[in-house]
Amino acid sequence: MASWHTKMKDMVRDLRAQTRRLKDTVDERRLAVNIAPINDRRKSRQSVTKPAPKSYEWIIEAESGPLKGMRYAVAAPVVLGQSADCDLTLMASQVSLHHTRLTLERFTLYVEDMESAIGTLLNGEPLVGRQPLQHGDNIQIHDSRFRVSVGFFRENSLDPHALHAHDVEPGAVASIH
Repeated sequence: MASWHTKMKDMVRDLRAQTRRLKDTVDERRLAVNIAPINDRRKSRQSVTKPAPKSYEWIIEAESGPLKGMRYAVAAPVVLGQSADCDLTLMASQVSLHHTRLTLERFTLYVEDMESAIGTLLNGEPLVGRQPLQHGDNIQIHDSRFRVSVGFFRENSLDPHALHAHDVEPGAVASIH
């Protein structure tokens, strides 16, 4: 009887080891279709298929969760969720397949929850509807928190102070380095 019990324990241990190895071979962040982080210093980006934009006005930086420390440029709509076709994939069973969307209109960045099961927090409060974002806002999806910042990384970009005041004059340009 002890022999059978020992064999079962060995089988369970082997299955757990195989599961860990398999999990380790699959990139937790599923970068297959994710946008590339703008602060990625790795030499190989073979798994990234969406390059970081060359010019952008908004940045989201992961302050917690599996993407912690990574910064992403927002120059087009960005969908965050568990699905592999999201722009940023968050691997957690509590995260919906398509959880949160960031969109740009003129020079304003908006956030909206995509009817996710657990919701999205904006500055610690449940996100209701579509909300404009400000420099320094925090978006939280399960255990992943992102800080939003204005990041002007192209010449002849608009003055970031004018954006917050919404008093940008047509043709107003500033060179920001």
